[in-house]
Amino acid sequence: MEFQQQEQEQHQRLDIVPTIATAVDMMRASRYSETMDLLRSGLGHLLSLAERTSPTSSSLLSSCSSDTLVSLESVSLRLCEEEEDHEDEPSKQYFFGASAFGALAIYDKALRFAGETTDAIFWEGDNVHRASSVLLYNTALVHHLLGLQGPNQQRHLKKALKLYEMAIDVLHNCKKHSAVDKMITLAIFNNKGHVYCQFSELTQVQVCIDWLKSILDCCAGDFPNRDDELLHFRLTVLLWDAEHCPPAAPAA
Repeated sequence: MEFQQQEQEQHQRLDIVPTIATAVDMMRASRYSETMDLLRSGLGHLLSLAERTSPTSSSLLSSCSSDTLVSLESVSLRLCEEEEDHEDEPSKQYFFGASAFGALAIYDKALRFAGETTDAIFWEGDNVHRASSVLLYNTALVHHLLGLQGPNQQRHLKKALKLYEMAIDVLHNCKKHSAVDKMITLAIFNNKGHVYCQFSELTQVQVCIDWLKSILDCCAGDFPNRDDELLHFRLTVLLWDAEHCPPAAPAA
């Protein structure tokens, strides 16, 4: 009986990297319903594993652990629209959602683990939390995009917000934080801010902006060779501050 259980768990442990990669491909093709079904299929098992690891109070702003075992990739969801090249169709403005407080750009990129990443490393320690957080983030992003187009927009946006919060809660359970965790955190708080912007909740948007600032200011050295990735978040902060922060008083 015990052998059969171990064999079943081992079978389940072979799914996570291709599951996430396939889900991202489906997102790029706007196959959102299928994407959510696929992500849900892996999420329950991952979260149950994550719960076996005791939460810690470690800070995402602490220095990175030196033994990072996973590599993260971001995949633009605008590529399929560009490839289809429907010149007669209006531009989809939902990627930059305007609100009463101006525009905050959505981070419209799904996350997946790099091709050389093997499934075996996800089934122990902090990597369980990282994989769970990526699954939750991608599921939230599906609801987020659905909430900016078509019917039931508010319901999808509220669901996205809840899932983003779950993703960050799971990530906080890591005992040691890496640059991968901080990239996930930047994406989550950027998009939480975008959702709050749709609801015109300025105070909550500012909380998200402050998180972006904290990570970008304190952890810049943790992101070698990712300047292009960080540019989106830096511009988000700069544009928000330019519109909402009062200019400094002139020196006497």
